[in-house]
Amino acid sequence: MILVVDKKRRLIILFIIVLFSPFYLLYILIKRNFGVRKKEKIIEDLANGNIKNIYINMADRFGDNLLSMPLVASLKKNFPNIRLVVLTNQAGKEIYKNNPHVDKIILIKNNWINQSSVDIIGFLKTFNKEYFKKILELRKEKIDLLLEIKGDFRNIIFFNIWLNARFIAGYALSGFGKLLDWEMEYEKNKHEIDVKLNIAKFLGASSVNRKMNFYLAEEDQEFARNFYKEKNIKEKTAVVIHVGGTWEPKLWMVDNFIEIGRRLKNKYGFKIILINKKSEEEKNKIFVAAMPETILAGNLTVGQSAAIMKNAVLFIGNDSGPMHLARSLEVPIVVIIGAELPSRVGPEEYGVVVRHDFTCQPCGQTICKKHPNCISGIEVDEVWQVIEKYLIF
Repeated sequence: MILVVDKKRRLIILFIIVLFSPFYLLYILIKRNFGVRKKEKIIEDLANGNIKNIYINMADRFGDNLLSMPLVASLKKNFPNIRLVVLTNQAGKEIYKNNPHVDKIILIKNNWINQSSVDIIGFLKTFNKEYFKKILELRKEKIDLLLEIKGDFRNIIFFNIWLNARFIAGYALSGFGKLLDWEMEYEKNKHEIDVKLNIAKFLGASSVNRKMNFYLAEEDQEFARNFYKEKNIKEKTAVVIHVGGTWEPKLWMVDNFIEIGRRLKNKYGFKIILINKKSEEEKNKIFVAAMPETILAGNLTVGQSAAIMKNAVLFIGNDSGPMHLARSLEVPIVVIIGAELPSRVGPEEYGVVVRHDFTCQPCGQTICKKHPNCISGIEVDEVWQVIEKYLIF
């Protein structure tokens, strides 16, 4: 099943499938065609306790890792005796390090997850000495069931199939599903939380919980208390703003956020806290230059940022990881969404979406040539009206 929206990427993927297919024919013959590795066998072994561990490949973007939290919790609840191991990147490690449902976190690295464009050199840099060392280490883990939840063909052909797992199951949104022992059906019209939870249901989970829970460490809460004290911020008098995101069609203009910040301060007396990651520092400099009284909370750990956000009266931002973090903390949200569908990634009952409808949504484009497009056409006054209504109620 190939569900890549962007036509250019789809053509590239189809070319790669044709190019690599002969190399993986032998793998398919050896691993698939002897009638041992099947969907029914996985379900049966889970029910009978013959699967002792589940490893989840979660080397993914920050927001996607957060949206996977209900899946992790539901797997542990329904299969409490199974050892649950998360394979993830640094962002995922910070998200799950205090999660009581995770038995072990193994740090892995690839250079394709965060690519917003085709970067052959960056891609090839993945295959270094550390990459092969990690493959050999994981082969010794004796993995019973490996779950691929992103459905990225690069995860499948360059990582998952080399780990010597008894079973590999999950999604294959960009091809090579035949290399999985069980390619699960991806329901593209559902919220990403439900899409991920479907994996637990397919495996036989009798009950699942959609709630996202980020577990704050005491040291992070202490950090936030000191931060608020040092900055002279009283509880529930601050609004957290995040101006960043992944791709250009998801980014509302920084100047628009600045105007929103000014109105919040001038009319309601709120203090503005600006969060960011290192790659977003330039945008924050523009914001602070225009509004010097802004309080910066950049380059912090995920836990520190979460603890600061927890005490805010409101989160305002683009469709991004910090928006999902706000949801996991039950902080009220106003989100500006461009190229995506709120039904897939929106905050649902935890916030309000400001959006313009375009026939090309969702597009999957990293650059949009239309003007005005789905994100740039959203006016400051539209967002302000939503914020004011939200603050009143």
